[in-house]
Amino acid sequence: LGKKLLSMEIGSSDKFGYKSLKLLEVLPPFVACFRIALAIRDERNDGSDCFLQLELPESKEDYLPFFQDLIMSLEDDRQDNTAVILKNPDFPLFAKGKLLGDSCPVHAALIHLTSPEVVKLPLSEIGIDEPTLILLDIYSIVYLGISGLIHGLIISKTPIAITAETRVYLTSFMKSINSPSYMRTGINGGKLSTTTSEGILAQTVDLRTAIQYVLNDATVPSPEVVDIPEEVAFTEKVVDVSVYSTLRLSISNNIPWLCIDSMFAHLLNAAGYPVVHSQKFLVGLGEKISLKQKFYGLIGNGTFGLPFPTTFKEFYELSNSDLPGSHAALAGILLTHEKLNLEAGQSLKLLS
Repeated sequence: LGKKLLSMEIGSSDKFGYKSLKLLEVLPPFVACFRIALAIRDERNDGSDCFLQLELPESKEDYLPFFQDLIMSLEDDRQDNTAVILKNPDFPLFAKGKLLGDSCPVHAALIHLTSPEVVKLPLSEIGIDEPTLILLDIYSIVYLGISGLIHGLIISKTPIAITAETRVYLTSFMKSINSPSYMRTGINGGKLSTTTSEGILAQTVDLRTAIQYVLNDATVPSPEVVDIPEEVAFTEKVVDVSVYSTLRLSISNNIPWLCIDSMFAHLLNAAGYPVVHSQKFLVGLGEKISLKQKFYGLIGNGTFGLPFPTTFKEFYELSNSDLPGSHAALAGILLTHEKLNLEAGQSLKLLS
């Protein structure tokens, strides 16, 4: 049979014994095996298999509508399955990013910190007020970038440290978004959208400032050999590598961690390990910079729940600012914090 097939041309027919053969196409063995395996798996799929066999439209002009419909149907299923987790305040932010994020922790942190669907808890009010060295993970770096507070950190000249794992992810992210071939596809407003390198570079000016500052100025200490407590070690399975390596380095080298997820901050503090008092530390950074520099952080607090330590001074500045969107940002914050008593006789009121 093999010799007969090798002697035939594509589209030709011939006899083999009492059967008729027609050579439809010639494929590499690997491709043929893959097709056969896919056909068998699709035939046996009772609906519980996550793999799908798709048949592309004949015309390339129909590819985009085809994939848009496909992604929309998958997105509907994803939203149904994940909405409960995203909106659950008892589910840690780090775990949401690990469970529902993608292979890039920087993208996962960026998406979850800026998504209104994701409930984010207030910043922690425990720990060291004025650390002489702080440990950053990907979430705290992304937070400093999108909030604009990175400018305050640069002015403060507070020494910073990161793990080797965090440095690898940050370097990879910067290389990726600066590549002309960069492209990410997703759903925006019910339609298929793509983000190119040009687009993400325009959208992430402060984030790239934060990442580049960290890559240039952060030290990368080697972890000391210590036993990680059992109540902390279990988190390795539910967070990304950057977060867990940061947690481990904080414990082993006794470095205060600027932890944006208040659940993890309380976990470490309860176990007797150092964390930065996020509220006070970030308020201090905000006091060092202009309203314009932290404007996106204030907008994020009122629109997608970014935990931002807003003071009465910033309320006053927003109400008197000529920056486009200042009053909308103020209204968003007030609507988010309906229980705030603006007539309180306190000199400083923190919101997050």
